[in-house]
Amino acid sequence: MARGLLEDDHEWRICLEEAIAMQPGMACCQLLAVILLTDEVAEPYLLWDQFKAGLCDDVKHKLHHMNYYQADQEIPEDDVYDYSLWDLNRILVEMGRSLTDFPPMPFPQQQWAHRIPNSLLQAEQYNVDEMATLVDEQRAIFNPDQAAAFDAILESITNNQGYLFFIHAVGGCGKTFLCNTIAVEVRRRGQIVLCVAPSGIAALLLDGGRISHSCFKISLSIHEDSVAGLKCNSYMFPVLQQTKVIIWDKVSMQHKYDKVFIQTFGLACEVCVEVSPLCSLPTIVCEVADSVVCQVAMLPSFNSL
Repeated sequence: MARGLLEDDHEWRICLEEAIAMQPGMACCQLLAVILLTDEVAEPYLLWDQFKAGLCDDVKHKLHHMNYYQADQEIPEDDVYDYSLWDLNRILVEMGRSLTDFPPMPFPQQQWAHRIPNSLLQAEQYNVDEMATLVDEQRAIFNPDQAAAFDAILESITNNQGYLFFIHAVGGCGKTFLCNTIAVEVRRRGQIVLCVAPSGIAALLLDGGRISHSCFKISLSIHEDSVAGLKCNSYMFPVLQQTKVIIWDKVSMQHKYDKVFIQTFGLACEVCVEVSPLCSLPTIVCEVADSVVCQVAMLPSFNSL
């Protein structure tokens, strides 16, 4: 290695040194996860051991902020490093890997998942009073077609019917406006709605919108037998269990095999119900792109608006 005949981790060290000098530990921890995922790190444990102080520089503040420790309580250094390892492993798990794939990396000893609140569930908490005001303002300017679609979709949500709706109209007719109003109404009730779209620009038009590939872990290289990468131990699983409605914008722009995933998504939700009988089958609202006629396999509950 000294003679340059074998690869070392010099470039990764330079990368982390520069990142730690400019970024907080949380961001650097995400960077380390990306570096590990390249599978080009010769000695991952030495990389962690050298930079763990910089990777954990904001962990004490984070643990105090979450009220896990008292404000004047000193946090043991071992707990700081253990939490950072847990956070690093959480990031890797969301990407389909774990610390066990990179021996001899240490593994967290404490069960932080039972102590730390789910950040994805926290992100779905909205001000109910603001949502109520907003939904009243938006419903007041509905046209008759929007009002009819809104009432039909809300009936499915209220009665836990788990219907699949497709909204199709030319551009400028207010499809996205309708979808956002549905999302606001569901959030006004203190319930969870997932708004997704196949592209970043389309997702920005939705309140709380996310890219569908990121939200449901859909692979970019997809084929007929592809499945979503969602796992039962991920942060996303309890969110799906509590989701009342999924709004999928520009659904006809998804890959043709993505649509197979959409059609079988109800089955995945039924699995969630079997795991936790308290959750219900979500209603799915799909907005079809402008001037596109989408032929979809008939599901047990199918409505076209």
